[in-house]
Amino acid sequence: MSIDSDEAAIRRAAILYACGADRRDKDLWAQVMTEECVIEGPGFRTEGRAANLANLDYLGHLYVHTHHRVHNQLFSITGDRATGETYGTADHLRLTGNGAELVAWSLRYQDEMIRDANGWRFASRRLIVDWEEVRTIARYRAGADLVETAAPTHQDERIDVAETVYRYATGIDTRDWDLYRSIFADEVEMDFEAWNGIPRHRIGADELKANISVYFAGLDGTQHSMSNPTVTIDGDTARCVVYMQAEHFLNDQEPPRRYVIGGYYTDDLVRTGDGWKIVAVKLTPLWTAGDSSFMAGAAEPITPGQ
Repeated sequence: MSIDSDEAAIRRAAILYACGADRRDKDLWAQVMTEECVIEGPGFRTEGRAANLANLDYLGHLYVHTHHRVHNQLFSITGDRATGETYGTADHLRLTGNGAELVAWSLRYQDEMIRDANGWRFASRRLIVDWEEVRTIARYRAGADLVETAAPTHQDERIDVAETVYRYATGIDTRDWDLYRSIFADEVEMDFEAWNGIPRHRIGADELKANISVYFAGLDGTQHSMSNPTVTIDGDTARCVVYMQAEHFLNDQEPPRRYVIGGYYTDDLVRTGDGWKIVAVKLTPLWTAGDSSFMAGAAEPITPGQ
């Protein structure tokens, strides 16, 4: 056979493998696997054609549908043996408690193949997942129909957490104290000791709102910038670590006085029936610049229980 026909046969074997996976068709897989075929990937290794065919049942248990696509291939063929790499993408649709989501992989197979009387077959396939994306799905096929998922699509919960933290800055800078209060649970732990020397303490959110509104009353402007949020969620709790830069202005002289704090917040949140709420805020300052003297005189200092 020519190299072109060998390459076409190898590509056909990869396509049959993809179709067999998506159709859960063991006959198709059996056509393209040797008896001793080994398939391995992240967290698994299966030896032998019979064991690999049984994995189709597990695939069907995990996912409602899959779509495997074959892209680039590059093989080196020596006689009846070939080694190379097959690029592809694979979408996996699974149902969740809140609806359905798609797990999308960009992948490569490092393949070893053998030609026998029935054509080219896989002797081994090593799956490499280069990246994974998970996104919600609005509808999926059930039988002949497209059905709605159990719940409407929704953005990543990490975004919900980050947006809650961002409203901390918006509430202060716009002096919208109701917005500021809305992001907190009824009691919150405040830890600004590294900046103002006041020990970590618990305070009612209504009292915190009143104190903060007084604290910033004497300033002519503030701008709290937050960036680079890192959000981790564990069940109904979350932590958001976010860079911050807080600028404070007082126009009592020319030029106006300015004081800047740079660092990061570590915020702990809980999930409630009214969305994510902050239960703890810790400020870790990394640098300051400008004139801090006017901060103490802008309002009465906040102390625990005040």
